[in-house]
Amino acid sequence: MSILKYILSPFVEFKEPEPGEAANAGNNTPVAPVNQRSSTVNAPIRAQNAPISNNNDTGNFKGFFDKLIEEANEKNPVFKGTDLKEYIDTKVELDSIPDEATKIKTAFNVLKRTGLTKDKLLSTGQEYIKLIEHELAGIEGAFSQQYKNDVQLKEEQMQAKAQEIAALNEKIDTIHQEISTLSQQVSQSKEQLTTNKNQFILAGQQKKSELENEIQQINQYL
Repeated sequence: MSILKYILSPFVEFKEPEPGEAANAGNNTPVAPVNQRSSTVNAPIRAQNAPISNNNDTGNFKGFFDKLIEEANEKNPVFKGTDLKEYIDTKVELDSIPDEATKIKTAFNVLKRTGLTKDKLLSTGQEYIKLIEHELAGIEGAFSQQYKNDVQLKEEQMQAKAQEIAALNEKIDTIHQEISTLSQQVSQSKEQLTTNKNQFILAGQQKKSELENEIQQINQYL
């Protein structure tokens, strides 16, 4: 049952369609007067299912509070009967009235027949505000936990990775120093070994020449 039908049900009898008539209801149902049309408020979206916004647009989360008010209106005895929500829904249906004051008075006069009073509008308005304030008060705890999971823990992981990189860089610097030392040692060893080899070969050739000269003299003079 629509909101306005619910409001006006004590005064107007609405015939519910039979199961077999449901398929043709859209073609056979006459257009109701303004004060009997169902509310056109869009179905709200749960905050946890809403996309994360990268800007300052609050539209992504407004649906949460729309749903909060709607559920309270349906289930909380405090909001039994016609109250601020039905009044706002009726104003939405009167958007064709350009003058705001006329729209307000018209919506109020339409709902006065259901027992709505100015005092009830104001009192239920304060109760809806209390519901919203309660949710706002609880956001810090939820935010803190979400912040810890999505930001703080990742920041700690980033810091650990940065320390790991610093340790690896320090190890790399040490290895570079070791490589430089080994390179110097290799160059020195290579030079020394080459020098020793050349000197060894030269000494051997000299000694060989001396012996060959001695043998030549022996053969010559003996």
